[in-house]
Amino acid sequence: MRPGFGGRHPELARLLEVDAPVESHEVAWAGGRLPLRVGAHTSDAEVPLELVTSVRCIVEVGDSIVFCENSDGSHPWPGGRRQAAESYTDTVVREVHEETGWWIDRASVRRMGWLHLTHLLPQPPDPATPYPDFLQIVCRAKASGREGGPEAAWVDTEGYELSSRLVTVEEALRQTSTDLLAPVFLRVLRDGTGRP
Repeated sequence: MRPGFGGRHPELARLLEVDAPVESHEVAWAGGRLPLRVGAHTSDAEVPLELVTSVRCIVEVGDSIVFCENSDGSHPWPGGRRQAAESYTDTVVREVHEETGWWIDRASVRRMGWLHLTHLLPQPPDPATPYPDFLQIVCRAKASGREGGPEAAWVDTEGYELSSRLVTVEEALRQTSTDLLAPVFLRVLRDGTGRP
């Protein structure tokens, strides 16, 4: 059995013994058909790369951050699937631009922590992600500009994000509606722990 496909990855098991989540929740993906437990970790621990499926990023534009709206609600961290052999930074640059039009200063990308997602249903015959656990890296980065300018309309190239706008961190904390763990990382940003 491949590690991460049917049993807990041994490196992740060791890491979880010493790195407890700051907060965790049960959530439902895929229209409620896929129950998961998701934990937020604010450490910079090295996680097993083969379990990292996605990267999320809080994008800083001056004193504001990019805040996204989609059909599920609102959130402060655009991002998405990591492609094969892609670095976290490559994923952040590509996904943030695709979803929001903002370009990221590659040198400003910093890891803030990670999300640990655990499937709560029995393993399907051909899981789309590692099973029972998969991970998402959470970063922060500074925007270097936006295609068409800061106020230009942008259409997500994959159609997921409906719009994005700039808000303060405090506004994002009040308005985040879809990601229960995003506030953990917004507070880290607000409180100055994790600034480059």
